[in-house]
Amino acid sequence: MGQSHQVRRVETDGGAVVVKMTGTTAAGRSLAHEAFVYRLASWQPGLAAVLPPALLIDESRGVIVTQAAPHEAVASSLMDGTAPPPQVCRALGRTLGELHAATSDAVIPFPGAAGVLDLPVSEEKDLELRHAVSLAVSIGRDPLLGPHLTAARAAWAPSCLVHADVKWDNCLVEDPHGEVRLRLIDWEMSGWGDPAWDVAAALAQLSSLSTVTRRSTTEHQQALLRDYPERQRAEVIPRVPAFWAARVVHLALECAEAGAEETARSLLQHACDLVRSLAAVGHELDTWAR
Repeated sequence: MGQSHQVRRVETDGGAVVVKMTGTTAAGRSLAHEAFVYRLASWQPGLAAVLPPALLIDESRGVIVTQAAPHEAVASSLMDGTAPPPQVCRALGRTLGELHAATSDAVIPFPGAAGVLDLPVSEEKDLELRHAVSLAVSIGRDPLLGPHLTAARAAWAPSCLVHADVKWDNCLVEDPHGEVRLRLIDWEMSGWGDPAWDVAAALAQLSSLSTVTRRSTTEHQQALLRDYPERQRAEVIPRVPAFWAARVVHLALECAEAGAEETARSLLQHACDLVRSLAAVGHELDTWAR
């Protein structure tokens, strides 16, 4: 769940670029999925609109170079307690809608990462964790969370390209004070998957921030969902509550892996609360979407 590749920002005479290379800690990973997405974007305008422009794609050497400016990283994290402004949340909702709509007819030869949904059937040796392995195993065996993750996995309905790792670290914005455009980076977990997984990941980032800071992000959550295209909401929303809880579990494991054990415990409690109130969460989402 940590940084698996080397990423460098390089200033050139023609402007700043971002160079991403397969790192020594990639644990057998490659940039194949990410390279495929960038190549697909070269002839799929709808997908290209949600990516930074690619300047070089070299699968043989494991290198991808993209344009850096004029994009700015979104300043938000659980650790510093900051939330992006509602207009950025709306932009993320629009971007996810564009991604999912543009790729519904695409041929994607690999599945998107389902992450924690597979915890109940995962073996310890397969977990990409160093410090939170025992916690991950206990979650998979938990009488509430384990069956929930299994049920959520069974509900998985792939229909388009999904990013599968939606978080603010992977969002770049243009003109944050005007007509905000948002692009997504770090596509190594992407693949053919369920669009509700991406929407739930975005909502989980916001609700988890509320859990940690005790400051409401309801306005931000509503803004994100309302700008996810109306024509796609009806199909996606029914699966979002279950995936939302799962994405909070994912965030809890990331915090535990980083040594933030108290935050991890708070987020696991948040995930359990979501599981116990799935019907109410679904009703609330329906209300927001109107």
